[in-house]
Amino acid sequence: MSHAVLTSVLIALSFQNCADAIPLVIRFSNHSDPNVRHAVVLVLTTEECPTAMTCLVRMSRDTDHNARD
Repeated sequence: MSHAVLTSVLIALSFQNCADAIPLVIRFSNHSDPNVRHAVVLVLTTEECPTAMTCLVRMSRDTDHNARD
């Protein structure tokens, strides 16, 4: 799957508030493309579960400012 398609899928998920998707989304939190990592953040900020929060804290140290912020 291309990075652009993956980013688009993740952004779409961010509008669905689907807690069941969080474990799958977290798998992409270390993706090489910063746009994918930014999309992961968009999904994770829609959920207040401990798993999402833990990943967001870790991603707040991302080297890419768009993914981090």
